[in-house]
Amino acid sequence: MILADKIVRLRKKNGWSQEELAQKMNVSRQAVSKWESAQTVPELEKILQLGALFGVTTDYLLKDDMELEEFTSETIDSGVRQISIEEAGTYLVQSRESAKRIAVGTFLCVLSPIPLLLLGAASEYEKLNISENLAGCLGIMLLLFFVIAAVALFIYSGFRTSSMNIWIGKSRLSCNMA
Repeated sequence: MILADKIVRLRKKNGWSQEELAQKMNVSRQAVSKWESAQTVPELEKILQLGALFGVTTDYLLKDDMELEEFTSETIDSGVRQISIEEAGTYLVQSRESAKRIAVGTFLCVLSPIPLLLLGAASEYEKLNISENLAGCLGIMLLLFFVIAAVALFIYSGFRTSSMNIWIGKSRLSCNMA
């Protein structure tokens, strides 16, 4: 694999556009495009910077016969915080729990008008002896109870996941098993 292919592969692996890589390297997007299409080769200083940015050795970048990435322990701080497997696992568990609470809250919202309708229908039957006003008041109270419970679930879910969303939104998953 040639240098151009390695640059494309590493850039995409990091989820960066050519423009984003160009900004990190202090070059134009056109320069990155030329590197990736093998029209030009980056200067030695830029190759060293690419190696540090991607966390790979310059040997890996420059030697065409090296197919497997050779990582270094030094990387330039790209402004992206890497997270551990444990942090990602915690986030996924909290997301699943939150999804369940949101589903229950949504179900309560959908269910909320049913008591009002049932009590309204019950007030029509003389055998149950429920006045229309009483049925309406009870129905509205139950509707509000269901909606308040649903909103409480939504707010609780938001608080439980908001701290995780702050760091997960600015991070990428790092699966370093070393």
